[in-house]
Amino acid sequence: MTLTRQSLEALDRADALRGFRERFELPENVIYLDGNSLGAMAGSVRERVADVVEREWGHGLIRSWNDADWIGPSDVNVSCKRGSCWRVTSCMPGDKRS
Repeated sequence: MTLTRQSLEALDRADALRGFRERFELPENVIYLDGNSLGAMAGSVRERVADVVEREWGHGLIRSWNDADWIGPSDVNVSCKRGSCWRVTSCMPGDKRS
């Protein structure tokens, strides 16, 4: 297959992932391919971060560890502090951790 601008543009138009680019905030005419990065910021991030800072952290305070599920449930959680370790073998949604 000979690659031409037209054939590559046709491949781009047919690409099933084409619509994903619109989900990210990128400067115009930028193709961002850095593999050692957080990547381009998703458009939904700005609103989510503002909500976390304003509502969850700002108003929820310590309650947000549970109310906003900052830790989330896990099957195994190991925590160590100054050589003292403890293990929780199951955490169920709604368990109070603070």
